[in-house]
Amino acid sequence: MRLFVTIYVLIFLGLSSCHRANKGVSFSAIRFHCAYTSNPIDFYQPYFDTLQFYMSKVKPDLISFEETEFTDSCLKHIESEGYQFMPVNTLKEDTQIKFSPIAIKKKSFDFLASSYYIYRNKTLQENKNMLTWYQLKNKHSGHIFYFFRLQLQDTIPSYHSKQIAFDLLKRIDEISAGVPVILMGDFKDSNVTVKKLLTDDWKGVYALSDVKTTNKNMEFLVNDFLKIVSFDAGAANDSLINKLVVRFSFSTGKIGKNTSGAIIPE
Repeated sequence: MRLFVTIYVLIFLGLSSCHRANKGVSFSAIRFHCAYTSNPIDFYQPYFDTLQFYMSKVKPDLISFEETEFTDSCLKHIESEGYQFMPVNTLKEDTQIKFSPIAIKKKSFDFLASSYYIYRNKTLQENKNMLTWYQLKNKHSGHIFYFFRLQLQDTIPSYHSKQIAFDLLKRIDEISAGVPVILMGDFKDSNVTVKKLLTDDWKGVYALSDVKTTNKNMEFLVNDFLKIVSFDAGAANDSLINKLVVRFSFSTGKIGKNTSGAIIPE
């Protein structure tokens, strides 16, 4: 059986200047489509060649992989390039295989904390609905931010979409407590309900806004610390890669919780 997998690569640039108010923060997201067998990605597969090319070309500070497994040889190679894997949501007993990890450039970030939560219900697919979060500190500026990754199955019943959205709002609010937040999520197709609820006007939480771009397969939500300035979307000639580069302005001022709007249902 062949599986189609989407892999995202996030590149954070310019974070060393984040201590200055309204200083630009740039990051680009590169989306990979790869069809491969159910076995973990190995060192000599075409996808890994493509990943190595972009690692050498853009030198990303943070890489996020969606539902991807690597063999030990792949992990060792990426780590030899100066990256550290953060596989908090390892779902296999074998520690050599990491499922949906992120990798951070060791000279760019200090890893502070991470955790994950799996949404479970009789109508939800096993281990397909997962929230992972990472607290990272920029080594140059001392700037701390949170990166959240929400993975969802292709179709979720409306009732469970609401449950996940409301729970996620509360978790982000409790964990981040008013510092910069970037949320990457699977909000396409039937899961747009989750995104709509996350960006609605809710009282007593730090508001999240949609990053609007022309690439509908890239879904980002951010809090008021981050505003979009520009973006550039394009596809590679080999049709394996869709690339999206987004530039934000960043504010170091305090942000407050919403004082109006509806109360999140219990």
